Amino acid sequence: GAESVMQRPKPHTLAREAWLIWSRSLLMLVRSPALVVMHWVLALLVGTLMGVAFLNVQTDISGVQNRNGALFFALVFLSLASLSTVDVIFTERAVVRNEALSGHYSPVTYALIKGVIDAALLRVIPALLLSLPFYYLMGLHRDPAYAAIFMGVVPTFSAAAGLLSLFLCTVSNTPGSANLLIIVVLLLFMLFGGLIANLAVMPDAVVWISYLSIFRYAFEALLGNELDGQKIIPKLGDIELDIVLDGNGVIEQLGLSSDHVLRDIILLNLLTVLLWIMSGLSLWVRYVAVPKRQKHRY
Repeated sequence: GAESVMQRPKPHTLAREAWLIWSRSLLMLVRSPALVVMHWVLALLVGTLMGVAFLNVQTDISGVQNRNGALFFALVFLSLASLSTVDVIFTERAVVRNEALSGHYSPVTYALIKGVIDAALLRVIPALLLSLPFYYLMGLHRDPAYAAIFMGVVPTFSAAAGLLSLFLCTVSNTPGSANLLIIVVLLLFMLFGGLIANLAVMPDAVVWISYLSIFRYAFEALLGNELDGQKIIPKLGDIELDIVLDGNGVIEQLGLSSDHVLRDIILLNLLTVLLWIMSGLSLWVRYVAVPKRQKHRY
């Protein structure tokens, strides 16, 4: 009676749960900042290296090729960096399981707050550190409106990749299986991202996968934003040909469209939010729904 009531954990408000998870996560980062520092430093170095490698890209066919490769490589780098989520999540898994089952906080709250922290410190900031030197050294669209779109799409994609990894961690039982699952999904999404294969000529039986790919929306938005209104002048050796290609027409040859930039940005943001919610629901199923069902069964 009285003893069981005293032992029952006091219910926590959502704000208290969020503060508990937030403060503890930040404390862990302060005590062991190596992961955050490594993400920031590597992103800055890679962004600078890419900017130098593609310094002042030209407005010819080789320039289009370099734009394609550089933009897609930036997305690949940021997506693979999201694998660091595996170590963070599985290091805390036992503690989170015990605290969630003890009623200290909801697993949904944990996943949502953890997703925000991971996105802010390990995804968005590194994406900006990569984008700044890369964009201006490479000499991409000088118009501030185009630069703003670029600086918005890349961090959003990075956050989406991190949340995708978080979700796949929540449905995996071991770090090894989580790593394998994340790599396979990312590679599949890369294949349907718009660069490796032309989506316009893909069979209907598989092209639907592209609509799930965060690469497809980010790459089309970035390339469409960059080539919009650009005049591409082909060269034969060092000789400019008396032909001017429209950047919008060039991107259409890849099966993409510069008219879809706004749509792609909206869908990329919606996918990001969806992955965030799915991570919370997945942990709720693992730590609340399944244990309750097993308890009632026995």
